[in-house]
Amino acid sequence: MEEDFEEWKDRFIRYLKDQSSSTTLDDNENEQEAYPELDFKIEFENEENGFNNTHHHYPSSEITASTKFYFSNFNSLCVEKRELRSDTSNGSTIHLEFDISNLKTINYETADNLAILPKISEEVVNRVGDVLGYDLTSYFKISPILNKKKKFKFPFPTPTTIQTFLTNYCDLISIPRRSTITSILPYITDEGEYQNCKRLVKDKDCWKTEVEEMKRSFYEILELFPSLEIPLDHFIHVCPKLQPRYYTISSSSKVSPNIIHITVSVIREELDDLSTSDFPSHYEEDDDRVFHGVCTTYLSNLDPHYDSIQMFIRESSFFHPESLSTPLILIGPGFGLNHQPSIFIYTFYVSFFRNWICSYESIATREI
Repeated sequence: MEEDFEEWKDRFIRYLKDQSSSTTLDDNENEQEAYPELDFKIEFENEENGFNNTHHHYPSSEITASTKFYFSNFNSLCVEKRELRSDTSNGSTIHLEFDISNLKTINYETADNLAILPKISEEVVNRVGDVLGYDLTSYFKISPILNKKKKFKFPFPTPTTIQTFLTNYCDLISIPRRSTITSILPYITDEGEYQNCKRLVKDKDCWKTEVEEMKRSFYEILELFPSLEIPLDHFIHVCPKLQPRYYTISSSSKVSPNIIHITVSVIREELDDLSTSDFPSHYEEDDDRVFHGVCTTYLSNLDPHYDSIQMFIRESSFFHPESLSTPLILIGPGFGLNHQPSIFIYTFYVSFFRNWICSYESIATREI
């Protein structure tokens, strides 16, 4: 859909070029690459304005709908992690368990989804901090700019550090949209880098070859332009936000109401090196590029009984039939068998207790 829109936009702009003067066109191009007008500002902590570093309560009317999960999630302790494969040379599959016994408002049903808010690795965050010139330890908070016609809505809780912002809220790993990279053009101060970036986003074939086929992440593209000088508030505006990952719960609430189980295949993919690219990396270690799934890698590094995750439950559209004799066809179209153990456990549990109750009633009737 993104590519279809970009193609339509390119055709539309070419049409406008044919219908308008070159002067008007140049003005439009400059206008596209101007700094955006923001509806919020950044305030950094210093000796004069020390923050109370606790998040204040945000009414739902003040929260961006697409990132509301940053404000309404729960901490759950990892209590079990074990490798399920005897040979991990071809991959890793891990079983994880999370304790929700202290979360009185949380419950789940068979085949519900566990939504996990992932975290970007420290290595990637440090690399982005270096290229953008940010002090990762700095605290900041977001404040709306008054007198705006549209009511400002907070994208994530503050005060927070730049490191936490990059770790918890920025999607630095995924392949970005062309429109996202177009938005950083005004902040590239070197003319050669500016022209390279412009070619990257304006030339559809170049984008496909250098970004999509090379599977370049957002942080790798940022590193192509060392002269990039983008203020934090503007980076917050353009940066894509990190989304939760959803895993079908593999435990049954009938048997394990206080512990949630999930089964995860850790994503690891070797990528092409960038030595022959028209846009080579400035990092030598990128000659051996490996893509690590942001959430599965995060989960695989958890320390049981020490690390917690931020999570919430998303209800499933699946409902087990009332009658256990109703046949079920379970299909996992590329999603594996995660949800099926919970259904088997649920079926066994209900069947066992129904048989037990029937047997008890039969014995009681005979005794009477």
